[in-house]
Amino acid sequence: AAAAAAAGQVRPGEAFLASLVDYEKLGVPKAAGISSSSSANGFDLGVMRRLLAELGNPEQQLKVVHVAGTKGKGSVAVLLSAMLRAAGLRVGTYTSPHLFNIRERVVVGGGAAGAAAAAAAPLATAAVTEDKWE
Repeated sequence: AAAAAAAGQVRPGEAFLASLVDYEKLGVPKAAGISSSSSANGFDLGVMRRLLAELGNPEQQLKVVHVAGTKGKGSVAVLLSAMLRAAGLRVGTYTSPHLFNIRERVVVGGGAAGAAAAAAAPLATAAVTEDKWE
């Protein structure tokens, strides 16, 4: 895998992620957050709800802290994660954007996601979603 990356080859998981709409690069649609029946006018949360249902609604099994705001989210997430780990809890964080490598976005137990896990996650999602949504 490292040799493929060094040679400039795109791995299958990365190809799937690259095929998705990247709102970090494109910007947020003007009507985002406004209830609409068309995903062309904003974000269609129905797609995410259907995906989560296909995956067995894993979000319903998690205790989550959502850190939001304009300044300091990364610092708050890192400090909160460290405190929860010190209390003996298993903690995972997702942050965006990443600085150098997409694997930085997912951290479990204080360490970045391994290469195998990072490659498997988008492929598993792609397998569930194939031919179901545009």
